[in-house]
Amino acid sequence: MPEEYYPDRLVYENGELRFGPHQLPLTAPAAIAIGATGRVSLTESTQSFPFGPGRPLPSASALPAFEFTPDPGDTVRFTHNRGTASLLWTKRSRAKLEVQWSANSLELRIVEAADLERAAVQYLTGAKHWELSEYRLEGRGPASDGLHEILFAVHRGDRDSPYPGAGRSVELHLSYDSRQVTRELAGQ
Repeated sequence: MPEEYYPDRLVYENGELRFGPHQLPLTAPAAIAIGATGRVSLTESTQSFPFGPGRPLPSASALPAFEFTPDPGDTVRFTHNRGTASLLWTKRSRAKLEVQWSANSLELRIVEAADLERAAVQYLTGAKHWELSEYRLEGRGPASDGLHEILFAVHRGDRDSPYPGAGRSVELHLSYDSRQVTRELAGQ
């Protein structure tokens, strides 16, 4: 009979993902990192999956260690059955991560919320007349209203400025329903 577990706190340390009583390897080609904004994400090849907010932990090894939690509204389900295990993580943005462990193999599948990024790019191109080379998008997770995803557009002029916060960067709120930018705030 399969065992199901719904983790609400996870730890990544020494190349292993731990939650509850479970400990599973999660190593190359996948990479897990915590960004400057305190958000943990998994990257494989050119795709990325945002887990949620995290914090660094002390580590006895040279490898990174941190704990993190799912964003509000995420659904995280771990299933274990006769030597196989799977993790399915679904976000309100419709991004999805599927991980399968069996014997000595690991399979990852990431479905990004690319339509939200495309909507942000279209908005910045139309409303701001910015070209892709002028900014980078950073995921900030769900808005407090639970109805929007936040993407922060960091303008290259702000990255190089000695006066942070006085630039052109903007915070965009994208609706989970319409999949469009519904609000723009000056850089925070």
